[in-house]
Amino acid sequence: MWAITKREFWNLIKSVRALIIILLFSAGSIWVTNSLSKVSGQLDVKEYYASLRLLVLIFGFLFATILSHSCFNGEVETKTIRLLLTKVSKTGIVVGKMLGVSLFWMVCLTGSFLFISVVGKVFRPTELFIAFSTMAYFNSIVLLISVVTTKSSRSNFIGLIFALLLPGLGLYATLTTTSPLHFLQYFFPYFYLLQGAGFMGVPTAFSVLLTWVAVLLVKGRDY
Repeated sequence: MWAITKREFWNLIKSVRALIIILLFSAGSIWVTNSLSKVSGQLDVKEYYASLRLLVLIFGFLFATILSHSCFNGEVETKTIRLLLTKVSKTGIVVGKMLGVSLFWMVCLTGSFLFISVVGKVFRPTELFIAFSTMAYFNSIVLLISVVTTKSSRSNFIGLIFALLLPGLGLYATLTTTSPLHFLQYFFPYFYLLQGAGFMGVPTAFSVLLTWVAVLLVKGRDY
């Protein structure tokens, strides 16, 4: 399993993708904060983290899809899954994939937060936990889609549709109390974010549950 984790992590980190994500999140949050400060006439350091949190919530699923939509079905398409199964169990492959992707995002998010900490001259570990929990939730959905679909082109298409719909649906269900879809708020990280950092363990628990569902699906198939 750990070999799969290392392999998945290095496949993601060895390119410039990590640097691009760090720069996008960091520069984006600084730009949003500075733009808001011009409107309000004052600059609050907390707004740097609020801006980064907003970017993760809105664009996190999109980035996760672009980077990892073929994390599992790509192995099936290239037949490398058969070679992996001679060395690692099906459970080890799925869990290793999830851990490798999670480690990659931890590096990216930590880099972004360190960059913002230098600019804002304050570091807030709870904000890092919120961002990581949110990305773990998104990545587990992307992994599940990659397991359910047999072709990477399909998982990419479905992931992009989800990336466009889920943030809007989640925010609508959370913020519109009179909507018949309001009950869906409990299945999105936005609701728990509003409750405080202490509740962000719930999206992390969701990611564990979705990863386990992916494991069960893989174990029920022959490759």
